[in-house]
Amino acid sequence: MTRASFCSTLFLLALWAFFVSFAPSTLYWRDTGEFLLGAYFLDVAHPAGFPTYSLFANLLTLVPLGPIAWRVHLFSSLCALGVLGFSVWIFYRLLTSVFLKTPQESLPYLFLPALFLLGSESFFHQALFAEVYQLNTLFLLAGYALFVEYSLSHDKRLLLFGAFVGGLACGNHVSVVFFLSFGLVVLLISERKLFRLLPALVGSILIGLAVYAYIPIRAKSVPPLNTGDASTLERAASLMTDERDRVLRPHVITEIAGIDSGSWKTFLKASLGDIKRLDRELGVGVTLLGGLGLLVFLFRAPLLGVLLVGLGVTNWLFFKGWQPDPWQPLLFSLSLGAAFAIFVVLEFGAKQMQATRQIFAWAILIVFAGLRVFSFVDQETRLNEMKSNQLPAQAVTQSLENLPQGSAVVLEQSWFLALYLQAIEGVRPDLTLLYLPQLHFPEFFSQIEVVYEQAEFVSQNYRREEGVASPHFRALGASVSFFSKALTSLFFEPVASINGPLRNVTSLDEGSFLRIVGEQKSTTPSMRPDLKELLLGVDSLSHERLRDDALNYLEARATGIADYYAQQGQFDLAAQVLEEVCFGERFRECSAVTVNNLAVYLVREEQYLEAVRRISTFHARRRLNPVLLQNLALAYAHLSLQEREQFRNDFSPEILENIHTILHSAQ
Repeated sequence: MTRASFCSTLFLLALWAFFVSFAPSTLYWRDTGEFLLGAYFLDVAHPAGFPTYSLFANLLTLVPLGPIAWRVHLFSSLCALGVLGFSVWIFYRLLTSVFLKTPQESLPYLFLPALFLLGSESFFHQALFAEVYQLNTLFLLAGYALFVEYSLSHDKRLLLFGAFVGGLACGNHVSVVFFLSFGLVVLLISERKLFRLLPALVGSILIGLAVYAYIPIRAKSVPPLNTGDASTLERAASLMTDERDRVLRPHVITEIAGIDSGSWKTFLKASLGDIKRLDRELGVGVTLLGGLGLLVFLFRAPLLGVLLVGLGVTNWLFFKGWQPDPWQPLLFSLSLGAAFAIFVVLEFGAKQMQATRQIFAWAILIVFAGLRVFSFVDQETRLNEMKSNQLPAQAVTQSLENLPQGSAVVLEQSWFLALYLQAIEGVRPDLTLLYLPQLHFPEFFSQIEVVYEQAEFVSQNYRREEGVASPHFRALGASVSFFSKALTSLFFEPVASINGPLRNVTSLDEGSFLRIVGEQKSTTPSMRPDLKELLLGVDSLSHERLRDDALNYLEARATGIADYYAQQGQFDLAAQVLEEVCFGERFRECSAVTVNNLAVYLVREEQYLEAVRRISTFHARRRLNPVLLQNLALAYAHLSLQEREQFRNDFSPEILENIHTILHSAQ
């Protein structure tokens, strides 16, 4: 064993022990509940199904150690460890093949890319929670490593295996298609003789893509999570091609996939926002060094450099303007580039003094390693908070426990969390859990089939032949009729799409669920007991990332409840709920949508001064979107001159000019 491989092994083992000690053993927000179900039951997740992730993560669930959630979270840690290992290996191979004559000189530089990655909040977060992004990065780095080895040995078997890995990676996340296509084009342009290998390469990709055959096979067995009921070829194709989201959420798909047809101004605005996010992830120094180092590497090894840059850029273009969680390949490219930049600076700074170069290289490595160790020690409280965070499970469990025995409950934002708790943790097995989009859009979601005595409810009986872009209520109405006879009670999680249609036949219970009562009843006080507990849970979190994710869930619940009050004409209660969530004793940075809803409720209650004050507080931290600006103008128009004077310094001249323009147009 060489000195480099020995040190790398010790480095990775130490990191593995660190990940194991801090891997959470409980549920988390966002898509975590869905991926935990997919891993444990080999279920079918949201488009495009993620079969590769489910199959690979399932291997960890077979290990009889610890809770199921801990095992699947640990799979993400294992993938992160693989990413860090590949960062060491790839950097070693590139240094020794492109820059250095003796491999021994590379040792002090090898761990720099890994140390840069460990400084990224998103990388570390994705290493500790069930998600597809670490496995996605691992596949991409494995493919790039295979090409590096091919460039050194010209063994075509490495290319064929890399193509297979690429196809398998597409079964984990469709964003890989971007880099796979880019890499194939670059490869064929650079080596035209490989055109003869093209059929074999395409065949290897298709063999990897065959993992998608698992989806219709598994869907036929009706697993707990069966997104899209892809049991037929038609429905499987709909799931894999993401037809559902292209129909229901076309604007979201174009934004996330980086194919928005907007102007260059919009593109540049999103890019500047992403640069700020990169600064928070890696720091401005590492980001700039990364760009410089990639340019240097492009000149020294054009083909390998183009693919390394393409690895990061194609990933960013797919997720442009979104959040940095899926940017792990981009973070890897920049980290590798930063390490190259440091190497080149030392190489030219002390060209004739090898000993001096080595001393400086070791000093830099020790400094960055010390910074990482200090950072982890300094954040031990936050890391323990990530490990022991019980808020997601507690929030949903408490809501379900208040429901009567044998009830049915229709969920949306709490669906995956509740399904995980019931299917894996055994929480309230007597409840019938239904997913609201299954009733709104039977065309795109799995079938609901419930039998009670001689009656049967099948959601697919209410499919539409056309016009599926908006929800319809035939299946919803039929479910109300059926479950009112079959079960003791039927409950709904308050959301805007059903609050209006159900406002005359429901009331809010203590768990903030809508209960079918047959006639209008008075509502209970504005701040629900469950929201109070959730607020306290959010405020008790010191970890900013945990707090933000918990606040997103809290906002979703509060917005649904406030909308229900608004549908009842009780705008004062609606405003009180959102006031408490966003501007209570502790300021919480709510989204523009929530602040806009609050402004609407305040305007309806003729609390114009309060509406402008809340928008002003939001504007101090975030930009105003056009809808929020219009509500600001509407409230501002009702203020006296003395009241307007209070906000003279709160809004820029541009905002005030826009307000007057809107008012003039309205007149």
